[in-house]
Amino acid sequence: MINKIQIKDFEVNNENTYFLDTNIWLYLYGGIGSISQKTVDAYSELLSKIIEGKAKLVTTSLQISEFINAYFQIEYRAELEMLGKKRTEYSYKKDYRKSESFFITVNVMRKIVSNKILKYAKKLDDNFSELEISEVLPIDKEFDFNDEYYLYICEKNSITMVSHDRDMLSSTRNVTLITQHN
Repeated sequence: MINKIQIKDFEVNNENTYFLDTNIWLYLYGGIGSISQKTVDAYSELLSKIIEGKAKLVTTSLQISEFINAYFQIEYRAELEMLGKKRTEYSYKKDYRKSESFFITVNVMRKIVSNKILKYAKKLDDNFSELEISEVLPIDKEFDFNDEYYLYICEKNSITMVSHDRDMLSSTRNVTLITQHN
C-alpha cells in the first residue's frame, strides 16, 4: 500500500533514493501551462531539498524517453496553435518533424536532459531482462504502463516516488509517495 507523505511535511533523508515522476520533470523543465505556479514551486523546492540534502536521485531510460516524447508533443501542439492549423493539416511526423521548430526543440531537449535532469539524477539500470511482464500489467488496475513500471522499480529498489499523479495514490505497491495531493 502507498505510504503517502504530503510535500509540505517532507523531510529529506540523504540515505534515501528518490524518483521524480515524469510529470514533475515536465512541470520543472517542460513549461506545462495548465499547472499552477504554486504546484510548480512546491516541487521545485522539493527538488532543491533533495539536491541540497545530498540524497540520491535516479531516472531510467524509459523516463527520459517519456519526457522527451511528451515535451515534443507539447511543442507540436504549440506550433499547431501558432500556425492556426489542425492536426489533419499539419502532421507531427510529416510536417513538424521536418520543421525548424522541431530541430530547435531537439537542441533544447539535449540541454534539458544533459544539463538539468541528468545533472541531478543518476541513470538507474532497471534490469528489464528480469521483469515478469505480469508484474506491471495487472488486469485489475487502471494505471498506465509507465506509472506501474515506475512504481514497480521503486518498490523493488526501495526508492521513494515523487509524483503529482492521483492515480498512484490507489496503488497497492509498498512505496512511499511524496505528493502535493491530499
